[in-house]
Amino acid sequence: MLQTIRRLLIRSGGFRLERELPGGICTHDINAPSQGTQWNYIDQLLEPIRTGKYAAVAATSDAFASYEKRRIAAAKTTIWGSGCTSWYLDSEGVPSSWPWTYSRFAEEMTKPKLEHFSYR
Repeated sequence: MLQTIRRLLIRSGGFRLERELPGGICTHDINAPSQGTQWNYIDQLLEPIRTGKYAAVAATSDAFASYEKRRIAAAKTTIWGSGCTSWYLDSEGVPSSWPWTYSRFAEEMTKPKLEHFSYR
């Protein structure tokens, strides 16, 4: 998810995805495997849109708020949250990158928890 991306809009062939995305591993091309993992996750969310069943998908407010609470608490315990100066830090000094392990990231990105999303 590259960084904490608040909103991603994908427009392609008439379908649109609006989705809150979790903080990413990082933004560099060297992490292409994580980008593929992210796209596979998004692609699964797009399937009902591709088939014409829905026009858009978004994370529920509750799911995103719960995720952000956990992410912020974990981010504060990383090296990025130790008081350094970094572009990964938001205006409150909280790192915007994924704070957990890559293996957890890969596991989380295996399959969306559809109960955390709403389609319309």
